[in-house]
This record gives sequence, C-alpha cells and structure tokens, in this order.
Amino acid sequence: MRSSIDPQRLALRGTFTVTLEADGQRVDIGCMPAFEHLTREAEPYDALHVQAVTNVPPEALRAAADLLCGGRRIAYHAWSGLAQHTNATQADRAVATLYALSGSFDRIGGNRIRRSPPYNPVNAFGYIPKEQMAKALGIRTADRPARNGLGHRPRPLPGCVGRRALQGARDDGVRDEPVAFAGG
Repeated sequence: MRSSIDPQRLALRGTFTVTLEADGQRVDIGCMPAFEHLTREAEPYDALHVQAVTNVPPEALRAAADLLCGGRRIAYHAWSGLAQHTNATQADRAVATLYALSGSFDRIGGNRIRRSPPYNPVNAFGYIPKEQMAKALGIRTADRPARNGLGHRPRPLPGCVGRRALQGARDDGVRDEPVAFAGG
C-alpha cells in the first residue's frame, strides 16, 4: 500500500525547525532528517579516500555501485559473514542502510514479509492431563500447594532459582506463586 503523502513533500535533506508544545510551553528545536546526517557523514569518502582506508580501488567501488544501482533486487541476510567481524554492528548498519535505499524491501526478489500459515499449537499446557501436570516439579496454584514427587513441600534451595525454571509456563490464566527462594 502506498502512502497518501506526496513524495515531493518529504523532507529528506536540509535543516528544519520543529516546534514542540507541552504544558502550554512552546519550544523550537533545530533538526535534520537522517538522510542529511548520512550525506554529511559520507561526504569526505570519495573513491580515493575509500581506497586509502580500505584498499578497494576506485574501479571496483564503481563496479559495486553500478551493480547495486542496476535495478536488480537485493536480498539481505544478516549474521552471515559480515556480522562475525569485530566491527559488526557498524558494518551491518551500513549494509542495512544500503539495502533499505535499494528499494528491495518487501518486493519480489528482495526480502519479503509473509504471513505465517495458521496453525493449532500442539504443545500447549492445556493439552497435558491434570494427572500428569500434578507430577510436575514445583507447580503451585492457589488451591494446591507445591509438593515434590513424594508429596512433600520442597526444601529451600541454596541459591536463587527462577520461578519459571521450577514451574513451567502456564496458559490457563492462573498466576503461579514462587515455590523456592534463596535460602538454607
């Protein structure tokens, strides 16, 4: 679905003053769109400067730019190679920004957002018989105190134990109470 906003009205470059109002007070704040910040940061990196920093010759840089600008769709997959580098966060952001600018997001040939097929969960706790659930370690509800497998209350554990580690998740809306705390 396309936006109803005229693309010519979008402010991608420049500096602007935005007026904010709260509690009856108005404050003018200067701001720049992200593309203006990106352009200013990238400005010193002409082909020769990039070669000095990366050892990538200008011809190879131009060939890569031509490949990306050639109208073909691009699919972007994180955590494969680039994300393993020591500077992964910044490098991955740069590639993600370049990918976003390619126009390939959610288009044929690029990364698509698809709805999952409907399914019925087969592992919900509601499917476990109550007799089996009674054997689970540490499950306690308001009407049934926690007991171990022998019918005794569990002894305090030396150390901190997370509630869900002992109880398991519940999907029946009943809030479980903690069963063990750091202690004795």
